[in-house]
Amino acid sequence: MSDALDSEEPPPAAAVPDENLVINELLREYLAFNHYSSTLSTLVAESGARGASPLERTELAQLVGVVEDRHTRQLPLLYTLVEQRRAAQGQQ
Repeated sequence: MSDALDSEEPPPAAAVPDENLVINELLREYLAFNHYSSTLSTLVAESGARGASPLERTELAQLVGVVEDRHTRQLPLLYTLVEQRRAAQGQQ
């Protein structure tokens, strides 16, 4: 067996690009909303976000260009991004 598999400590996390952090946070919010707890725990572990606190929703919304209202605040931001994309395609 390799030393990496025998080690109890995970290897140090590589630097993650900002885009990955935003995408991971969008996924984390979506998975939590839908109660996909096993998948969420895997994402957190594999993304290296185990010790990191999630971005504040308002900051995440600003980063992805979502202007929230009372309807969008009830759903994960991924839902709003999909809806905005659909609306933009319908206006073309």
